[in-house]
Amino acid sequence: MKKLISIIIMLIITNFCFAETGDSGMGFLKMPASAGSASTMSVFAPISESANALFENPVGIFSNNTNINFTHNFWFADVSQDVISVSVPTKLGTFSGGLNFVRIPGIEVRNRPTEEPLEEIEAQYLATAIGYANKFFDKVIIGGTVKYLYESLYTESGTGVAVDLGARCKIPGNLDLSLSLNNLGKMGKLDNIETTLPTTMQIGIIHPQLYKNDIIRGSLGLSVTSNLNSSVTSVLFGTQIQLYNKFKLSGGYGFQGDNTKASLGVGINIKKIQLDYAMLFIEKGLEYPHIITLSWGL
Repeated sequence: MKKLISIIIMLIITNFCFAETGDSGMGFLKMPASAGSASTMSVFAPISESANALFENPVGIFSNNTNINFTHNFWFADVSQDVISVSVPTKLGTFSGGLNFVRIPGIEVRNRPTEEPLEEIEAQYLATAIGYANKFFDKVIIGGTVKYLYESLYTESGTGVAVDLGARCKIPGNLDLSLSLNNLGKMGKLDNIETTLPTTMQIGIIHPQLYKNDIIRGSLGLSVTSNLNSSVTSVLFGTQIQLYNKFKLSGGYGFQGDNTKASLGVGINIKKIQLDYAMLFIEKGLEYPHIITLSWGL
């Protein structure tokens, strides 16, 4: 019964984020941590200067300003994700901390076909993280994140630790080249089964100012992500248009074999407050996730 419940949960997360259920669990670690990131398939996370990059690519937290973020992800049947993060610049670099929490309620438990379930349970996934990023040699930024992981299913729970590492550098042509290794670590056993983390390597390239004048600025990016447990590769594209540095329109597209997904997002910046909204279009999905992020820059 517990194995069946686990399969149901992993199918839900797989539809969201291309997690390979046969090779790894904890797929929520690959879910975007903000609306701004989701709208571009996380392609722009390395240059986001946002604390939410703590859960995607730690070099993205590097900034000259304090940043506070609240994100809520609405999905079907009350499945939800909440992310809180903050980053603070210092003379020694940028430090960040945050919490990423996913709930999957209303999972019905049966041991035989019946109209009414024996009970309903809730699966919970949690990642708390601290991160650091700093600039070296003028053109290179290096960052890292340490995460404490927790999962709860039925009457069982498990904990673990993971590390993310990232680097970003300027290359000729006004391009940003980035590399990250995510979820290097280990989980404890859940119901006598050890969960394999979705360890990935991502290489990305971004043109942050493909077009720019006093009114409009356009950016374009590409990243390739490989699951190191299965060698399955995803290709992701992201684009962003900003008007007067106040309004933002974003889009993304990704594919992994025959599976595809797309995204759209909008954002508005009023003084020090940024509001972003993103919607993900998932092939064979269970409705479309809606993500909202509220950010303060201090």
